[in-house]
Amino acid sequence: MDRPSCQDRTEKFLIRSSADTVNLTILEILDYETQKSYTLNLRAANVYDTPINSDNYPVIQVQDANDEIPKFLNIDPQTGNIGLNVLENEPAGTAVQSVSAIDADETEAFKTVTYALNPNGGTTTNEFQIDPNSGMISSRMQFDRETKDFYILKVYAIDGAPSSRGTSGAHNTGSAVVRVSIKDVNDNEPYFEQELYTASVREDSFTGQSIITIEAKDRDEAKFTYSLSGSSLFAVKSGTGEIYVAGNLDYETEPNEYNVTLVVNDGKYSNQTTVQITIIDTNDNTPKFDQNTYVVRNLIEETVYNKILITVHATDPDIHRNPTNDIEYSLSQDDAVINSLFSIDRDTGAISINGKLDRDQPDGRDVYQFTVLAVDEPAAASHLTGYATVQVFPLDVNDNQPKFDSNSLIGSVREMSGVDVSVMTIIAKDYDEGANAKVTYLITPGTQEPSPAFKINNLTGVVVTTVGDLDREKNPVYTFQVVAMDAGTPPLSATATATVNIKDINDNNPVFEKKIYSETIPETQEGLILTIRANDLDIDDTLTYSLIGANDRTHFQITVDGRDGRLEVYTKPDYENPSQRFFNLTAEVSDGQNKDIAYIEITIQDVNDEVPIIIPQNVEISRQEDLSVGEILAKFRATDRDQGINGQFDYFISRKPIDERPDYYFKIDQSGLNGTVSLKNSLDYEAVPKHIVRILAIDRGYPPNTGTATLTINVGNINDNGPTFRAVPTPKVMEGSPPQFVTTLYGEDADGDPFGAPFTFELPCLANICDKFSLNFNPSGDSGKGIATIRSKVEFDREEQKFYYLPIKMTDMRGHAQQSTLGMTATTTLTIEIGDENDNPHSPAHQNIHVYNYKGLFGNIDIGQVSDTDLDDDDIDDKTFTLQGDNQGMRYFKVDKDSGMVRMLEHVPPTTTGYLLQVKIHDRVFSTLNVVSTVRVYITELPEEAPYRSGSIRLTGTTPEDFIKEPSGGESPYTKFRKRMQEKLKVPDIANVQIISVQKTTVDGEDYTDVRYAAYGSPYFQGSQLDAIVNQNRNEFQQDTGATIAMVGIDMCYREVCEGGGCNNKLLVYDEPNMVTTDGQSVVGVKTGVTAECACTMSTNVRSCTPDYCQNGGTCQTNDWDVISCKCLEGFDGPRCQVTKQGFNGTGYAIYNPLQQCENSLTSIEIITTKPNGLLLYSGPVSNIDDNAPQDFMYLQLIGGYPHLVMDHGSGNVTLTLNGNNVAGQRKMNPLSDGSWHRIDIRRQGKYVTLTVDHCLSADNVEGEDQDRSPCETSGLTRGENIFLNVNAPLQMGGRYVAPSYPTGVTSEKFKGCVRNMRHNGELYNLYTKNFYPGSKDGCPEEDNACTGSVNQPKKCGDNGRCELVALPGTTRCVCNPGFRGDICETNTTHKFFLSQSYMDWGLQQQFRDSLVSKRMDVQLIYRTRDTNGMIFHVTGEGIGEFIKLEIVDNVIQVLYNLGDGNKVLQMVNVTAADGFWHTLYFQRRGRSIVLSQDGGEGPMYAETIADSKHQELTVKQTQIYAGAEVSYEHSKVIDQTNAKDLENSCLTDIRMDMKWFPMTAAENSQNVDIKLVDQAETRDSCFRDDCAGIICANGRICVPLWGMHKCVCPPHHSEVGQSCVFIDYCQTSPCHHQATCVSDINNKDFGYTCRCPTDMEGRLCNVYKQPKVDTNGPDNAMIIGVVIGVVLLLVLVIIVVFLLMRARNKATDQKNILNYEKEDYDIRENIVDYDEDGAGEDDHEGYDINRLRKPTDMTRMDKPIMAAHSRPLKSGQPGGTIGDFITDRLDDANLDPDAPPHDTLRDFQYEGEGSDAGSLSSLNTTSSGGDQDYDFLNEWGPKFSKLADMYNNYEDDSDQ
Repeated sequence: MDRPSCQDRTEKFLIRSSADTVNLTILEILDYETQKSYTLNLRAANVYDTPINSDNYPVIQVQDANDEIPKFLNIDPQTGNIGLNVLENEPAGTAVQSVSAIDADETEAFKTVTYALNPNGGTTTNEFQIDPNSGMISSRMQFDRETKDFYILKVYAIDGAPSSRGTSGAHNTGSAVVRVSIKDVNDNEPYFEQELYTASVREDSFTGQSIITIEAKDRDEAKFTYSLSGSSLFAVKSGTGEIYVAGNLDYETEPNEYNVTLVVNDGKYSNQTTVQITIIDTNDNTPKFDQNTYVVRNLIEETVYNKILITVHATDPDIHRNPTNDIEYSLSQDDAVINSLFSIDRDTGAISINGKLDRDQPDGRDVYQFTVLAVDEPAAASHLTGYATVQVFPLDVNDNQPKFDSNSLIGSVREMSGVDVSVMTIIAKDYDEGANAKVTYLITPGTQEPSPAFKINNLTGVVVTTVGDLDREKNPVYTFQVVAMDAGTPPLSATATATVNIKDINDNNPVFEKKIYSETIPETQEGLILTIRANDLDIDDTLTYSLIGANDRTHFQITVDGRDGRLEVYTKPDYENPSQRFFNLTAEVSDGQNKDIAYIEITIQDVNDEVPIIIPQNVEISRQEDLSVGEILAKFRATDRDQGINGQFDYFISRKPIDERPDYYFKIDQSGLNGTVSLKNSLDYEAVPKHIVRILAIDRGYPPNTGTATLTINVGNINDNGPTFRAVPTPKVMEGSPPQFVTTLYGEDADGDPFGAPFTFELPCLANICDKFSLNFNPSGDSGKGIATIRSKVEFDREEQKFYYLPIKMTDMRGHAQQSTLGMTATTTLTIEIGDENDNPHSPAHQNIHVYNYKGLFGNIDIGQVSDTDLDDDDIDDKTFTLQGDNQGMRYFKVDKDSGMVRMLEHVPPTTTGYLLQVKIHDRVFSTLNVVSTVRVYITELPEEAPYRSGSIRLTGTTPEDFIKEPSGGESPYTKFRKRMQEKLKVPDIANVQIISVQKTTVDGEDYTDVRYAAYGSPYFQGSQLDAIVNQNRNEFQQDTGATIAMVGIDMCYREVCEGGGCNNKLLVYDEPNMVTTDGQSVVGVKTGVTAECACTMSTNVRSCTPDYCQNGGTCQTNDWDVISCKCLEGFDGPRCQVTKQGFNGTGYAIYNPLQQCENSLTSIEIITTKPNGLLLYSGPVSNIDDNAPQDFMYLQLIGGYPHLVMDHGSGNVTLTLNGNNVAGQRKMNPLSDGSWHRIDIRRQGKYVTLTVDHCLSADNVEGEDQDRSPCETSGLTRGENIFLNVNAPLQMGGRYVAPSYPTGVTSEKFKGCVRNMRHNGELYNLYTKNFYPGSKDGCPEEDNACTGSVNQPKKCGDNGRCELVALPGTTRCVCNPGFRGDICETNTTHKFFLSQSYMDWGLQQQFRDSLVSKRMDVQLIYRTRDTNGMIFHVTGEGIGEFIKLEIVDNVIQVLYNLGDGNKVLQMVNVTAADGFWHTLYFQRRGRSIVLSQDGGEGPMYAETIADSKHQELTVKQTQIYAGAEVSYEHSKVIDQTNAKDLENSCLTDIRMDMKWFPMTAAENSQNVDIKLVDQAETRDSCFRDDCAGIICANGRICVPLWGMHKCVCPPHHSEVGQSCVFIDYCQTSPCHHQATCVSDINNKDFGYTCRCPTDMEGRLCNVYKQPKVDTNGPDNAMIIGVVIGVVLLLVLVIIVVFLLMRARNKATDQKNILNYEKEDYDIRENIVDYDEDGAGEDDHEGYDINRLRKPTDMTRMDKPIMAAHSRPLKSGQPGGTIGDFITDRLDDANLDPDAPPHDTLRDFQYEGEGSDAGSLSSLNTTSSGGDQDYDFLNEWGPKFSKLADMYNNYEDDSDQ
């Protein structure tokens, strides 16, 4: 038979064989210098069953050729030159240096090099010559460096034979540039340019100061040395010639001029010059006074003088500068008293006194001392000052009366002291001198009260007793008047009152206040139990307390606290010991002499202080891994010594260590005190060979105690794993290749010894597999474990079969004695791929590519591969791909010619109709066959919020490629999923559903496919809604995906990986594309991920805008104060644009994001209802779960009007219920179904759960005593050790959409009413659902009905307030927006600016004060401040020390309050107060619950606390309510100067208390009947500040006012670089289309740049193609257009009229339907206007509003380019029926447009002629739509439209030509 031709190749050689001939071809040029020979291996083989080979090894010898060019050495890489040097003045013929070149050829003749100085071989130039053999360069002349210092020449290296590079016969020549530098020789002497230099220097110059620098010159490159002679006052720096001062200069010392000699030396020659230096006189001596101190002693105090006291004189030593001794005199100005009394004549120095002197303290002085100044050269800047001192000693007169020392006027003496006992020494001081200061004392007769008892020594002031019966208990204080008199002439005196306190002695007995004290304490009590007190009339007695009973001090002790006794626990009693349950203690008090006794009865309460004890403590067992599930492993018994519930306990298996999952493998069943551990799931030795299980016994007390024991299970290995071969890459056998070796298999076995190796291998002959492959078993291979060798036996054709699956049968324990009984046999499949040869032609195929362009960031990215139909799979290397077709494809995309990968360029506009690309595919094997495949690229711009509003599923049993792959003749799971979601959401188009990410994820070694999806209406749906739809329709979606849905809502916290704090599923969104591509379909989304973050985080705790901060289409904004806020659409009332209310009609439910996993949390919700039963919240399973899944759940429901909460953390539930009754059975709280708003709080602290209603205000309260909170609050513990609520399902509200069998007890009744303000850990839940769920509605319908009047009525609460439902059925109130007041919120509130020491003071009117409730308070105010410490608002209580203060402390807002039990504080620690921006502050108190919030109150701006207090009431005082500085009302209203919290530099407005506003001016008092402004100080109206007035910002910045501050910032489109503002060159990031020109434009305020478009493109970014214009030059076309449009409009009008007439006659139902559809939009006109295609409709008078048929433009991203007309969504398919149906169809298409803005907002529509193809009649005559138009449907409108159809179809055909 004929032999087939074949070929084979290496990198450099190719063989082609045919019949008996083999041709060897060289593929590329060989290089002798690289490799001199090649040895090939040629094999000839037959193609029979048993191939025979013959090998030959030809050697290819490479011959050398002269192909190398000589290359010079030593070339400087920086300059590219060879550098040489030669000295100047050397004779001609001097050798310079040699150059060298090498030739890489190896043949001697080829590599011999000669040198030349020109290319023709010449060896000389005018200056140089070169030796042709050595390359030595020498000079041909003598050089002078001073004339020319370098020469450039070019040298050539020529090899010795003709070049093989060409045919000219020339030799290979290399060249280089040589730079010869002439080096200097010192052949010139230095010189100075002048014979004489002059300089001057000030006499006060410092040593080293430079005078002059003189530089010598030299034609040589000389280095100079300088020296100086002629004067020791000067010196020179030897290296620079700088002359400087070397000594002290003095002008006054002759001479004043010096001549010095400066010498220079260059090392060989020297020279000199003269320098003349002149000394300049300066003012360097201060004036000198003739005395240092002048003294005056002749002035009498208190005498007025006006005369000269003394004349001072000073002289100036600088006589040359000041020969006239010009001196100016003055006095020092640092003493105001001196300056007021004394003056000096500035010219003469005469000092005068003008006034009187005071010698005496405290205001006078015994000496007046001051300094006199003398200034020389006063007019000169260099004047100097001299100083002298003047002392004036005034003479004394008796002008001061004695002054008492106030401390000496208070004395004391013990009661019952004797006579002449010293009491005190009274001291009076006289500030006069001598006799005028001598003081005597006397007691004024008749002034001693209550009776005479003392006398005084008139000289010393000592007071002593005159009686001995002073009694403190009768008269504790005595007073008298004392007189002090001096000895002056005349004498002066003073009088004062002296006080004597009588000191106590112990002459009275102590007495206990009670004889019997009683107290009940828990057995765990520590520290203080109670305080006992005894009274003793002797105030100075020290009372001591003690326990005197025989055993009293065993457990108790008494300590002294002042005059009280503190009974404390010494050692804890044990309730479990019956003798320690009651104690009767005897307490004694003693004052040191006298005693009293009282009795204390102590009752001990049992508490949970005993830990359950488990027996046995440690159990260790061994079990085989094949142990049956349910087998009992061990039994335990526990006991707890506590009583009651504290002694009850439950058994659990500990979850730890989490990675070994002990609770998965084992369970424990409880029967009484016994716990039985059994196997829950099968053991696996290979996974966990040893289990250490902690057995827990957790009691039910609070806090619970846990007893532990340990069960160790040693797992025994059995042969339960079959052998298999080690994983190997899929072996490949090329099709058409002869039989050959395929692979070697090695065995492995997870069981290990003795159940593993050695192995046997066998290939069963199934399906003729043995005809194609053979297995050779080698038992000694792999060190005796055994191996198998697989070989092929035939040639294969890949197109016949691509893969072969070999069943490899293996047996373990080969040769083992028990192999027959213990050994295992297993079959493992070996997959062998048949490698592809390119032997089949290709044909066209189509590829769909979906690109979700995240934030428009994606550009220059690969998006998918071009497909073709080809039986060959591995022939990509033989193919080339060429993009062809229209300009759009060429400009927006590229195709890699080798791989066929499509690359999307930057700034490609989005499109829903897709870009159609045509790609020519050429296969070089089938060189004559070129096919064109098509690619349609759909681009959807994905906004930043989409991933953060997305849902997600995790799939098993599929791959990302399988998920998107289009099967033959069917739809991909990708498409099916989108359609299913579209159907469930009821959105108009599949484009509304976006699958934004399909990614492979590996978790715990398992591979999953994660799919993330979003859906938009207006705005985006919540991810929880999407996940709920998947959960509700799980089977349908699972069928669509063709895989198993492992998880709905990807939850990485589901495995409970965190130990404490909390767990947060953090969504990671990267600015990177994620591509999945298969034949036929590619999807490009955004790369995302989910990670478990072990923390209880809040999305609101941010400092800057994030994509998910604002919700429901809100826009995040950051103002100049760096305060972030959300700009919300109408109807979204939450601070982050949440909907805060949801209404339920009793038949449905709503679904929201799941509650975050937190160890501690507070969840609150407000409800209003009249229905007593219904489910409020449910968080738990939504399908039946198995025992291995988390069992967590929580549900809150109303039963009989009262809340019923059940919570389970996965290890046992707690049920909390309320019925409104207190412990005595009295009803204190009414049912919550009373039609009023109620708040329910669920507080979790680990396992401890508390349920509270309305802050428990309904409970009775006695201030200072424990409160019975049972009517409105209850608590309990979940069982087990779990602390997280771990639910992988959304939160359901109002009801459930599905009722799984677990948990039980959930009511089936739905809630009817409204909920609002649901918070979880301070974060306000977004209750918006788009009214998607049955039986629920956004907002509160009852409130809407009560607050909304008829259309023509004004708003109930005006434009600046909101109407709020108070009670059902329709009680409402108006709540004004911040900054407004009035009945309908029509008045702006007044602003007040607070200066330093400012305040405003208000009083409450009686009727308002009486209406206030002592357990609650609401305060709201608006503030802005730059004060970091200040008191904002203060309310005073009636009780002692009771108050509430809103204040700023260290820039933090806080509330400081005292309800009668001490000061407490609540702060918003992460909020800056003094930022200068307006903030709305809210304070709410409900009993002991305090809430402080700001600006809507979320996250860090929401703080809540429940104080541990027995006090809950504060009765507001009618007065003493103020803002600003701290005001004291003790005697009169004054500002407390000692308080630093003075609010200043601040503004306040809109202060409210319990909905009542505070007047801010006196004029507003007349408008307010509840509160009056009483007083104000240092405040002003208006808070306007012009902070930028007069501010000039440097470096191009602009001023931004910040209220009390300003900042200079760079203008828009500028960035800060160093200290300057630099205009941003946006063009560097290529924002324009790549074929456009970007131009930076500082005048473009919006963008900072403009794009200059090519002629065929437009749009801001030049990324939109201009629509082709219809050629209207020909009269035929114009006439046709006019006629057509006229006919269309005429027929439209005629048909409408006919329809109206037929409707009037009721003759046709179909016409009725047409006219019933929005009949108000129809209009009858009497004129018909001809249309013209360009600008058609300018004269249209809107007989029918064609604008209703147009779609609105994209309002969501105004900064994005306008979408090309071809990319706008069109109604698909042809319209049927009548023209009415056509119009209706178009209207529906426009109304259902997903890009339409809300109908109650301003809408921007495309007008005719602007490129819209979405509904104008003129668009029937344009080809700009995204696809071909088929006008045959016009025939269905009737015979009159047939010609129109024909005409348009013909027109279309013409245009195509």
